[in-house]
Amino acid sequence: MNNTDKLALFDYATEFTFLPTGTVSGQDWDNLRNFVIEVTHASDGSWMIWTAAHEAWDETEQKWYHSLLPELREEPVKSLTRYEFDEAISLAYKLRDTVKVNGLTYHQWQEFFANRT
Repeated sequence: MNNTDKLALFDYATEFTFLPTGTVSGQDWDNLRNFVIEVTHASDGSWMIWTAAHEAWDETEQKWYHSLLPELREEPVKSLTRYEFDEAISLAYKLRDTVKVNGLTYHQWQEFFANRT
């Protein structure tokens, strides 16, 4: 498969996953999966940026909205959490090291565990 064929696959993909810097898919997945960023296709043809905690990113307000909140499906929040494909991919790439679980990023947790001994 050449690069042109690979790029054509983007037309069929509905979800992209971004891992924290320096990690690889399958590495310590039980812990890593909590820190991934996902870009998923929304029903209106736009794209959303999610965390494993089901939070959607709002670039304007610079905050995460929990997906179970009713306002995520209503205006104005709905439009604030929807993006064109290129913008969603770019934002997800920038956000990949910012996801926190219990107040720490993936790399901060790794440092914490390394210093416990």
